[in-house]
Amino acid sequence: MAILPGEGVRGRYKPVITSLLIVMNVLVYLYTSIGSEIPLLQSSMESVLTYGFKPVYLFSNPLEAFTRVFTSMFIHADLFHIFFNMYFLWLFGSRIEGFLGPKKMLALYFLSGFSAVLFHVAFIPVGGYDALTVPAVGASGAISGVLGTYLLMLPYTKFVMCTFYFLIPFCFRLPASAFLVIWFAEQVIYGYMKLGGVAYFAHIGGFVMGLALAPLLVRGITRRPRHLDYVYRYFAELYGIQLTRPRGIGTGTKVVLALLLVGVIAGFLYGAYTAYKYTGSTLYALDITVGATTNGVQNDQVLLGVIDDEVVIMGPQIYDSSYPYALVRVLLNRLGPVLHNTSYLNSVILRSYYSYTVPVNNIPVKVELNVDRAEYDGRGVAVYMKGTMETAIVLITRGGARLENVELSFVISAHTVNLVLFTALSMIAMAMCVFGISAVIRGEEVAVFSQSSLPEIFPYI
Repeated sequence: MAILPGEGVRGRYKPVITSLLIVMNVLVYLYTSIGSEIPLLQSSMESVLTYGFKPVYLFSNPLEAFTRVFTSMFIHADLFHIFFNMYFLWLFGSRIEGFLGPKKMLALYFLSGFSAVLFHVAFIPVGGYDALTVPAVGASGAISGVLGTYLLMLPYTKFVMCTFYFLIPFCFRLPASAFLVIWFAEQVIYGYMKLGGVAYFAHIGGFVMGLALAPLLVRGITRRPRHLDYVYRYFAELYGIQLTRPRGIGTGTKVVLALLLVGVIAGFLYGAYTAYKYTGSTLYALDITVGATTNGVQNDQVLLGVIDDEVVIMGPQIYDSSYPYALVRVLLNRLGPVLHNTSYLNSVILRSYYSYTVPVNNIPVKVELNVDRAEYDGRGVAVYMKGTMETAIVLITRGGARLENVELSFVISAHTVNLVLFTALSMIAMAMCVFGISAVIRGEEVAVFSQSSLPEIFPYI
């Protein structure tokens, strides 16, 4: 399915900021993709890890997290990702900026981007805590805010939708309000279905911010002199002529949007309850650096949960477990007996040696561990550990399994994930949804352009 501009809508301003944002995003994509395994077709994994937003940094390095909120908006995964984002930014952003001007457009864009991150993080108790370690990239959240404002400001501008049936294009005209409501409903549905690879609630967060900001952004734009109301009434009562004026989204659209936003609020309410319920449990974010003589150095963030003295490790996320030389995975699979040990509550262990065997793919693998220093907290979790490990990697081949010896050096530092933060963010997200509903209800105050409410036989009125 494709969407094309159906009619020209121009305000008083030129789309300077929209054009500048597109140029910046394209230049950054060229920089991040030129050195990838498939140049220009996708960004390098290194750039995604370096500049993408990982929610876990909110707990381990808040300043880094704040910086990455900004940098992640300019990183795109592949060519299709940036193409469609920039196309939508131009299609909707150039029109919005024409009415708002550059300053308001810039504020809308970045505030929507920050709101997208807030919703993405707040939804983690519902979507799964493993999202804490997955880098999020793209301008989709910020662009979604532009779509939200567009819906209220220009609801009846026309677009051409084209779909294909057996390679035969079928095109029809569709008002912006219909397209954007359908799009928003898809984000909510897909977000709750937890379809992988896309941060749908980031899109929702940006869209809600766009809705909430619309009444503030259009102040001074939609305000008309009071005497015009008398002129409208005069022509209507005396001559029966209804002069056109901006008309906001219809009642049906308002009801659908309100119901969708209530559905989003319900999700955050459940997330806040879940996070509060498990406040007594402990979740750790582990920063792990592993080096091997033949395989270089790998870094990753992994989650470790302690629930009723049971340890659950989530991740690693970046290095596929099917790849035999995923050093972080290899380390964690063999470090279990030492990573959490209730015999070491609130202890510091120096220069210790451990020798034990762990099963890997039903094959006993010997582990010789030298710990230079390990610090344990009150739950027996190693919040810091540095040492070396001699073990074997299990390689599965057509002829069967074989072992390959490897020596690893590693450093692990852990940070507690405070679940109260998710409750607080969920409350903020719910409040923003309420403001969004309020803006939807007052849609008539925001609309600056609409189709005529008269029949088309009166094109001159």
